[in-house]
Amino acid sequence: MNKFFLLLFIITISQNSFGQDLHTPSDIAEMMEKSIIYYSFKENKNIGEGKILDILAADYYINIGEDKKEVVEQYKIKRFPKAYKKFEKAKKLEAAQKYSKARRLYQKLLKADPKNAIYATRIGLTFFYEKNYIEAIKWSNKAIRFNRIHYPAYVLLTKIYLNSNQKTEAIKAVTKAHLLNRNDRSIIQLVKQVYKLNGLIYDDTWAYVTQYSINKISDNEVVIEYNGEPWKAYAACRAIWEYEPYYTEKMKITDDNLIMLREYECLLNMGIAYENWDNLKLKKKFTMGLALQKAKEEKMINQFIQFEIELAENPKMVFLLSDEELKKLSRYILQVKSLEIPKNTKILDGN
Repeated sequence: MNKFFLLLFIITISQNSFGQDLHTPSDIAEMMEKSIIYYSFKENKNIGEGKILDILAADYYINIGEDKKEVVEQYKIKRFPKAYKKFEKAKKLEAAQKYSKARRLYQKLLKADPKNAIYATRIGLTFFYEKNYIEAIKWSNKAIRFNRIHYPAYVLLTKIYLNSNQKTEAIKAVTKAHLLNRNDRSIIQLVKQVYKLNGLIYDDTWAYVTQYSINKISDNEVVIEYNGEPWKAYAACRAIWEYEPYYTEKMKITDDNLIMLREYECLLNMGIAYENWDNLKLKKKFTMGLALQKAKEEKMINQFIQFEIELAENPKMVFLLSDEELKKLSRYILQVKSLEIPKNTKILDGN
């Protein structure tokens, strides 16, 4: 086993947030050999299957429900014909570069519906087009105070900061916009632009796409198909969790973190397998392995799980995260999802 990753793994075992011993691929293999279930492995290069991921609308906001809990809802402009008609008229005026007239309409709409972040952001846009960046920032921030999950306000802030050559502020704003609508390609392109100006490459050359299958074909036989050694190790760990009697109970701390613990352990097994992969050609292509290694070095496996797995498939979950959790995810994107541009290297636009 690679000594560097083994050391990190040992540190994780002793310091992981679950307070639970974790198992290495050799531990998993030993359990399988002693099991009453026969596990067989079959390599299959076509096992992976991508998914179409949700792009979120621009009209979500947080409301406090009757039970005092936060609830994700959507603005209902279309349900009010008069307001919707004014809104559409204002957008047409804005498109025709009649910004003052458009702004007056947006302000009337906002007066009738205070704290509507959509109207506040559109007002900010009219000032942005007029290059009045002080007012544009003011209205963008007002929109965020109205609605902390309104990602268009962060997109607007990013563009303002770009035009003002405030690179540090721009990277903070665009990272927040990306978190709040992580699958939007236009935002990702903006992320790449801003990160490049800050000496970084946003790495979207890979995505977490499962490349394994586990099938129980009889009471005592399980077949595991996989594409590549890292996924073999990951799948073996998942199979132990699913089919070995008492394993889940042994690993269980609380119901709340059991799924996270399982994912944590399986990803660490994947990381060890990646480090020890002797097929250098395939290893080089498995860029997720490098990201997983960086996440391990930065003690961000939990953020890896959250960003690459949970939020990719259910992006609306991000709306209910705390400010502290969002800060950790922002740091994950900057530390793990981004690569430093090598000195004296030219990066083409759009990359």
